[in-house]
Amino acid sequence: MLTASHNPPADNGIKLFIDGVEYDSDAEQVIDDRITSDDSRLARWEQWGDSEQLSVLEQYRDAVVDYVRNRFGGTDGTTADRPLSGLRIAVDCGNGVGALATPQVLERLGATVVSINASVDGHFPGRESKPTPETLTEFSEFLADGTFDLGVAHDGDADRLVVLGPDGEVIHEDTILAVVAAHYTADSDADDPVVVTTPNASARIDERVRAAGGRVERVQLGVLHEGIARERDQGTADTKIVFAAEPWKHIHTAFGGWIDGVASAAVVAALVS
Repeated sequence: MLTASHNPPADNGIKLFIDGVEYDSDAEQVIDDRITSDDSRLARWEQWGDSEQLSVLEQYRDAVVDYVRNRFGGTDGTTADRPLSGLRIAVDCGNGVGALATPQVLERLGATVVSINASVDGHFPGRESKPTPETLTEFSEFLADGTFDLGVAHDGDADRLVVLGPDGEVIHEDTILAVVAAHYTADSDADDPVVVTTPNASARIDERVRAAGGRVERVQLGVLHEGIARERDQGTADTKIVFAAEPWKHIHTAFGGWIDGVASAAVVAALVS
């Protein structure tokens, strides 16, 4: 993945994944060492191997829709297909790639969606890429002037999700994390459901998860995938990682091993519904 995430375009960098899971620190260090070693064994650019070009956007949208339908659909046919029916949602795509998935997914799940900054442009003409109360001022006013049930906003690569109430106020990230973590914990049939989060996340997450019958484990900021692997390795047969998150960034482990703001938008909207 080539991305500057929530940073300015000049900060573009490279993220590496295998089977949908980000490389861990050890694997990244091996690559870094090879790059800086001036090793003559490094392959020349024309020897890098084969490449292939695929379009997976529609499959991805389908996967998110199916995941949310299966989790929140209910038994009635219409409700099962459209669990967000009756919900009005505003989406600030921030000129990022979320514009290609979040509005479409929410609409297919039954919501009425209004999108802004929905043209993909890596120079981010609508606002700064990082969604904060300061950069979302116009979006907040738009929400407050409308009749929406909630608003959601992304950064450039759509791994971050900021949630706003119908009054345009940003809902604290730890509140969202606690609500989603409690849902996954209560919904799990595991004897030892675990939520992985980071030290900067509030103790209210521990309280909600504990009340739902699970426990919280923490890992340093930026390496949620390593925390998931650690807990899986150290856990017992009864242990199941049901959710992993740092503020604004969520891994829905039953869906995939990556941080996914589009899936988060759909799950949060379903919980609101």
